[in-house]
Amino acid sequence: MGTASVSVPAGIYAISGDGLFFNRQAKPGAGECTLEAPGVSEARFGTVPNVGEEEPIEKTIEGSATIANSGVVELKTAGTITEKCLTGRESQVTVSLSSTRVTAILVGALN
Repeated sequence: MGTASVSVPAGIYAISGDGLFFNRQAKPGAGECTLEAPGVSEARFGTVPNVGEEEPIEKTIEGSATIANSGVVELKTAGTITEKCLTGRESQVTVSLSSTRVTAILVGALN
């Protein structure tokens, strides 16, 4: 599992997070990422394909996929915004998680 988080003061934030997955298996795999903040939880699921560039030395084919979430949150007090990514629970094959990121941008107001 990969986790990225950022602690922020009270305010209104545009938030986003993502995870980068790789698949080096013969079948498609799956990944999932959840963006969490106080009062908010958004989950996204995705297929990690098994096609991509062929590596001439190893004669393997690999694919990749980015699973991303976004939203807006108003925090009345300081809090933590977290992106959690893991391989899909119903994946046919094991995929690897390369990186997990989270971003929070303080905005003046919601319009």
